[in-house]
Parts: sequence; C-alpha cells; structure tokens
Amino acid sequence: MNELFEAIAIQEGVSEEEVRNEIIFAIQLAMTDPELTEIWDAIGEGQIPTPEQLVEYLSCQIH
Repeated sequence: MNELFEAIAIQEGVSEEEVRNEIIFAIQLAMTDPELTEIWDAIGEGQIPTPEQLVEYLSCQIH
C-alpha cells in the first residue's frame, strides 16, 4: 500500500504524508453524508477508516 501512496506523491510532487492527509480529509468530508453512514461503518468498522482501509475497500469493489 505504501508503494501506491508513494507513487501518487511522486506524480503530484508532494510528500507521502500529504497524500495520506488529503485522503483523510476527503474521508472526513464524505463521512458527513448521512446517506453513506452504513458504507463508512462497514469500511472503518464503526470508526473513521484509514486511507489503507478505503483503498482496500474500493479495490474490492472494482473486481
């Protein structure tokens, strides 16, 4: 998973930490939608999901 975040960081010209922070920010914004509460609970097991959990969930959805 680190390789993915590292590749994005290189592509965007930012640090890997910045990539993670942006994903966390996007997760927090998206979690405010009450219609998606069930999905977010499933991804993060009732907690705010980590970037890794989100990527894992999304990758399973496209296969």
